[in-house]
Amino acid sequence: MATLLTLTSFEKSGLQLKVVRDSIFRRKKVSSMDRQRATALTNEIIRWMSVLDSMYTPFLKYQLKRLNPKVKAALRMGVYEGVIDSEVPPYAAIDSAVETIKVASNKKSAGLVNAVLRKAIKQYPENVFIAKEFSQKAFPNWLSIKWIEQFGDKKAIDLRQTFMQQRPIIIRIDSGIENVFIELKQMGVIWKPFPEFDNIVEIQKGGAQLTKIPSFLNGDFSIQDSGSAAVTLLLDPKPNEIILDVCGAPGTKSFSIAHKMNGLGELYVSDSNSSRLNMAIEGAKRFNFNHIRWEQKDASADTYPMAERILIDAPCTGTGVIGRKPDLKWRRNKKDILEMNAIQQSILSHMSQFVNPNGIIVYATCSIEPEENWQVVNDFLKLNDDFKIQSAKQWVPENWVDENGCLFTFPSKHNADGIFACRLKRI
Repeated sequence: MATLLTLTSFEKSGLQLKVVRDSIFRRKKVSSMDRQRATALTNEIIRWMSVLDSMYTPFLKYQLKRLNPKVKAALRMGVYEGVIDSEVPPYAAIDSAVETIKVASNKKSAGLVNAVLRKAIKQYPENVFIAKEFSQKAFPNWLSIKWIEQFGDKKAIDLRQTFMQQRPIIIRIDSGIENVFIELKQMGVIWKPFPEFDNIVEIQKGGAQLTKIPSFLNGDFSIQDSGSAAVTLLLDPKPNEIILDVCGAPGTKSFSIAHKMNGLGELYVSDSNSSRLNMAIEGAKRFNFNHIRWEQKDASADTYPMAERILIDAPCTGTGVIGRKPDLKWRRNKKDILEMNAIQQSILSHMSQFVNPNGIIVYATCSIEPEENWQVVNDFLKLNDDFKIQSAKQWVPENWVDENGCLFTFPSKHNADGIFACRLKRI
């Protein structure tokens, strides 16, 4: 039932899938085991949403937009489990969807769901569905066209197919690496090394156990994608410095910076969103940091102390993390990219006055759109000749560096989220 309620609420509200899901989990007091299943199921159904709709709509007697949201959610659940999820037999998928909608709505709705699912699933005998053939259907048309124009046909196809697969869980180990490995093994977690980094590993089994492991609770490791972890490497924080981490919530990069400062100096972490900032403050409780200063501030307008280094983890469309957040592709539109560009330029321009001579700004996003990345940096440099780019090659793997000397991870090439970051030095 949590899955159906989440899908229905997401459809009606347009809010982030995780926000909707967490709210329902709290309200309905969903058990830990049921949360895991509902989280995985809702992520995948939203990832495949337009494909699922195309599978059952031919068997409706009226247009999709007239369909009751609960019925639509039940049909999506049934088609996903009956066609794409190889672990669920078709008859079980139909029975589950019918029983769920019967409780959530009425017998008439249950009859409709039963009839439509039987016809829809019959089209796809077991083991016949080939995911890659449907990947283009699984994205808004405007976004597919944009990526083809930016990256070419092959890279756009590879990117879409990569985003249609679940991203692995990655952890960044900050201290006590041998002890962390021992505890992972004791908890039955299986991992493999990440080739480019000694302290980053990919979790292959047992990801649900990670937050229960003592070394996680003690702050020895954090869950963070390798691309995001590379942003902190590019900043290269040092002890005894004053460092600003603006737009810093929910704090994963902040905690990495704090570790590298060894508790020496001052780290000012700020965000304009109070709830996200509170989330970061809560997350910091598992660490023993006493040099972090938390502040709610607007990085495009407020005053900050002068600093040796500034991380601007700028708000963005997030198109580089669609593999982890499949709802993003349905909540974004072309206009959002230009709106983000204006916000990003405002933040970078404003924050540049707070870095000391010879100081460093790292401008970063989790977008793969050039309007939010190189265009923002290039426009800034045209107006600020007291800054220059320092090539990222000194701090991150060379094949993660683009032609402009910026960090740029491409999901289908680097087994990482799509991350952009540029290191700017004040002359």
